[in-house]
Amino acid sequence: LVDRSFYTTDLLAPLADLAVAFLRGEGVVGDAKLSAADAASYMGHAPTSAAVSAVSRQTDVCVKYLNLGKAWLETYLPWTLGKVCRVSYGTLAPDELRERESKGRKLLAVPFVGKDTPSEASEYSNPEVGIGLTILAVRHEGLRRAAVVAMLRGMRDDFAQQHGVAAKRPAALAYKALVESAGGQVRGISEKHGDQPKKPEPLLATPRNDDERDLWQRLWPLNSLDIRDSSHIDALARLLEPAPRAAFRHLDQHAFPAALVARPSKLSASGQALGGSLLFEKRLGFSGTPNDLLPEELGEAAYAAGDDARILSTLTDPKVATLWPLDGEWSPSTFLEQVAASGAHALIDSGALVTGLDNHGVAAELLRLLNAESFQAVVYLDRAGRKMVLKRGVDRPLPLSSSGVELERRFTFYDQAHCTGMDIKQPAVCVAVVTISKDMSFRDLAQSSYRMRGVGKGQTLRYALIPEVAGQIKCASSDMSLGDVAAYLYANGFSTEVAQGRLLCVQTVNSVWRKQAFAKLLAGANGAPDPACVEIFSEAVDTAVDNTTDPPPDAIDALCRTVESRRKVWLADERAAQVVALAIGRAKADAGGAADDLSAALEDEKEEEAEQEQEQEQQQEQE
Repeated sequence: LVDRSFYTTDLLAPLADLAVAFLRGEGVVGDAKLSAADAASYMGHAPTSAAVSAVSRQTDVCVKYLNLGKAWLETYLPWTLGKVCRVSYGTLAPDELRERESKGRKLLAVPFVGKDTPSEASEYSNPEVGIGLTILAVRHEGLRRAAVVAMLRGMRDDFAQQHGVAAKRPAALAYKALVESAGGQVRGISEKHGDQPKKPEPLLATPRNDDERDLWQRLWPLNSLDIRDSSHIDALARLLEPAPRAAFRHLDQHAFPAALVARPSKLSASGQALGGSLLFEKRLGFSGTPNDLLPEELGEAAYAAGDDARILSTLTDPKVATLWPLDGEWSPSTFLEQVAASGAHALIDSGALVTGLDNHGVAAELLRLLNAESFQAVVYLDRAGRKMVLKRGVDRPLPLSSSGVELERRFTFYDQAHCTGMDIKQPAVCVAVVTISKDMSFRDLAQSSYRMRGVGKGQTLRYALIPEVAGQIKCASSDMSLGDVAAYLYANGFSTEVAQGRLLCVQTVNSVWRKQAFAKLLAGANGAPDPACVEIFSEAVDTAVDNTTDPPPDAIDALCRTVESRRKVWLADERAAQVVALAIGRAKADAGGAADDLSAALEDEKEEEAEQEQEQEQQQEQE
């Protein structure tokens, strides 16, 4: 999803109708209870007063159903659809799993820090986000072999607990339905419509050869299936990999019940603990991010005068940068072909346009496409962040330091995860192609562009824009300019910073009593900890759905109520009370609201909980 306004005007209404159809099946919507029109209006963009009144008269459970549907349609669905699989999120491939992963990271989607780069230990703490992104990830990536095996084991176990004719047991019928939904057939079981055999479903997967195609049409029935038969299970896994029905069963009966375990509370921390004086008396900081979203006690950032202006001037100078709008038929493969033919010496894929290939695969494809007389090698970063080279005539990657290729005869590919802080020497005079996506800010463009350390001094840039992004850029004249692109990217950054600024104010206020509680806990380290101090660091995990039609609360209003409840114990010091008052005043002065609070929470809600979960699981195993 590129354009949120398109979602609101074109998608929300039909999606609300789908939600109403589901709720009718759940007994929430009906002529005698709530009309479909009122339900759709309530879950839509601007509910009528009549619809809100009708919903308010429903039972507690019905109101919760409708509020959950409204939250999904207004917030969770557009947010999840706006993320790119294997760039912002994804499931962990077998070679990406660590030795001891939590159930959540094994079974659900996890945050990615860049293209094909999963976070080390993060998970999504909001269950709705975890559900939505996991469904999308499984549909985009397909079921992993391990997921298919776990599902088959579960079906075999169910089969063993059931009675009756083997072919007619519920588990056997469910297995048969899964296979047939993907275009396969189970041996010895056939159905007829009248006198004619049932027409098979089309294959959803592409067989590797004719033998596999033949095997898919004569798979063993569930009672004869041997999980240890790797060749048969491999073929079955490939058949079911893209099947929606198989994905639904895996998620509904295996992944979600095992991984979506609610916790009443969690220990939480933020950057305030490092930037403030809670842990360290003296702190020094350096950042390439040009804003003041810093912990209060860290002080104001000392900017290098003129740097931002010079960067903006350079990156919008027509002598340095040009726009390269891609046509509507573009694809990652055609884009690589165009880059190879453009004469550029580097591709900086900050917009993550090149998907479907890992870095080694991209380098191999570029080496194949580039002119052999002009380019002898392609430089790329492997998963460990090492600078590697694919060289013509050499059958394996080499370290860049020992490649022996001249600067002018090598091409460099920077993937999205390595567009910051990575230096690779380039020819003094050359061109780099920089990709731009809808999720980038001007800072992202600047960080990526300055991988070319000689920008404006012989090195030039070409900004690759896909039509979907170009269509979102407002132009000051009939033709798009570099300034228009810069304004679009700056606006992206501003909207994010408003939400983050309100979140920072909440963290600033919380740090006031956290410092006091931490000091008391340290002072009494030899005795039993004070429960009131421990409670300060414990954050409630509320997954409940509201049973009221009132709008969602503003985070700052909720914070003010918390302040009043803790004023007597934790705000006796005048300096602490002033810090709280200033932080709340700044938050109220911002133009944000409840929507910005939720946006910030979604962008920042991934939690480093995996290590704690692993310890809990290990303890449970020992017990």
